Amino acid sequence: MLLDLFLGPAQPRTRQPAHVIMRTTGPSRMQTGRTGSALALALALGVACADAPEKIVLEDFFGAPVEPLEGIEAEARVFLFVGAECPISNRYAPELGRIKEAFGPRGIEFWLVYTDDHLDADELARHATEFNLEAPLVRDPMRSLVERAGVGVTPEAAVFSRSGELLYRGRIDDRVLELGLVRPEPERRDLRDALDAILAGRKPSVSSTPARGCTIPPAAGSPR
Repeated sequence: MLLDLFLGPAQPRTRQPAHVIMRTTGPSRMQTGRTGSALALALALGVACADAPEKIVLEDFFGAPVEPLEGIEAEARVFLFVGAECPISNRYAPELGRIKEAFGPRGIEFWLVYTDDHLDADELARHATEFNLEAPLVRDPMRSLVERAGVGVTPEAAVFSRSGELLYRGRIDDRVLELGLVRPEPERRDLRDALDAILAGRKPSVSSTPARGCTIPPAAGSPR
C-alpha cells in the first residue's frame, strides 16, 4: 500500500512633482522613463512573489519529499487528517473507507495525512492495514498542509481543486457533538455533500464546518 504513493499587478505610479521629473542635468527623460519602468517591473515582480503561496511539501513514510497540491488530475483531491492513537479518528475509519469507495470511482482522489510524528513507518503502516485505510499515506511533520488547509483535529478533511484551491475543510459528518457525546447516526454528511457538489460542477454551499476530534499537535520544535 505504501508503494501506491510514490505578476501580480504593479502598484499605480504616483505622479512625481515637476521639480523631480523635469531636471536640467542628469538622465534624459527617456532614461528616466526606462528607470521608472524597470522600477515598476521590479515592484510588480516583488508583489507577485509575495502573493505566491508557499509550496507545500510533505513526506512519505520513508522521508522522501511529496508535493501534495501538484499534479492533481482528478476532479478534486481529499486529504483526510488522521491520528493512529486518536480513538475518534479510528472510529471513523469505516466511514472513511465507505466514502472513498463511493467517490473514488467517480473521479475523487483520497490521501491520508498522519499526524503521529513519534510513530515510525512500520507502526503507521500496521495501523493503516488494521483499519483498512487504503490510500496514499503521507506525513506532515512541519504542519505545512495543516496550516494551509486550516485543520486542527483528527479526523478532519480538506478538499482541494486541481488548481490548489481549498473547496472544503471540516468534519466528515456531525455524528460527534462533543468529546464523549456521539449520535448513533449523523444528521449531516458534510464531506459527502461537498463532494457531490464538486462532481456536479458547483462549489460546496458550505465550505467550512467545525470538526470534533483529537487536537493535532504542533510541529516539533515550534512554540506551543
